[in-house]
Amino acid sequence: MSHHFAFETKVVTLEDLALLESVLGRWCAKKGLDLTSPKAKTAARDLVDLVRFGVRKERELDHLLRRLH
Repeated sequence: MSHHFAFETKVVTLEDLALLESVLGRWCAKKGLDLTSPKAKTAARDLVDLVRFGVRKERELDHLLRRLH
């Protein structure tokens, strides 16, 4: 028997991009990282994934990013 799981992902909007930039910028500043650093790029990919899966509250994104990295 096979199981199929479907995860609905959302499109990232311009508003989401502004939110992502804010969260990532704050995280990088706290970590002393440049936005172009490898760690920042990995964090940015994780943030985009979180938004695509429906997380769109700034505090939640901040919290989850801290937990992931």
